[in-house]
Amino acid sequence: MTFEQAMEQLQALTAKLEKGDVDLAQLNAEIKQAQQLILFCKEQLGKVKAEIENLPVYS
Repeated sequence: MTFEQAMEQLQALTAKLEKGDVDLAQLNAEIKQAQQLILFCKEQLGKVKAEIENLPVYS
């Protein structure tokens, strides 16, 4: 999965939750999936940040 795919899934889940299209039985599963997607995105952003910080600086 790419960062962009994860973000698209998060946006779809958010829209679904905002509309109230999730019944109570599904709510827990949807929230767990959102948490996993958020964690994935944070990890991807952390990796990119570390790579940027390690780039050589030229004067």
